[in-house]
Amino acid sequence: ADMFDKVWNGTFVGGNLTTAINVRTRTGGAVIWGGVRDIEQMQKIDTQVYYRGTDPTPIRECLMTSYNGPAKIGKAVCMPGDIVMGTTSGILFIPAYLVEELVNSAEKSHAKDIFGFAMLEQGTYSAAEIDSTVWPEEMVDKMIDFIEHDSSCEKYRGLDWSLEINAARGDQEAVDELMKGYLV
Repeated sequence: ADMFDKVWNGTFVGGNLTTAINVRTRTGGAVIWGGVRDIEQMQKIDTQVYYRGTDPTPIRECLMTSYNGPAKIGKAVCMPGDIVMGTTSGILFIPAYLVEELVNSAEKSHAKDIFGFAMLEQGTYSAAEIDSTVWPEEMVDKMIDFIEHDSSCEKYRGLDWSLEINAARGDQEAVDELMKGYLV
């Protein structure tokens, strides 16, 4: 909900609406570019709500201009159907058609991080080598072996690393594809 960053007299969500969101969606939540109230009640409900501030005042002097339409949240726009990923660092709005690709990319990043942290702790590779977008083939092979044998990587064993292998072997299309994510 775009409450144009209004907190005082702009509390879009409180205990009642948070409860309704929880009952209706079970796994849903809310993103409010404005305020919330009844924060103590909201914290007892198993529903994630991101908001700009809290105030005890009710919602006043606001007009709904659309329902299930685009919403401007800060400098981003959330479209109907977008998937919201929120952390303590911030919020991302992901178009539904990109979710599978992004989840796969995130899983690969996490697996690479587990491997990278282990290699840094062992002194096998430097931070610069780990941070490189395209790894040498020997390093990719070592990572794949690590994932196959380290218990912390069990859930990543089915990932397809052919793009990384091809990039390591000098395939320019694979290199360009890996670099694409870093140039956005």
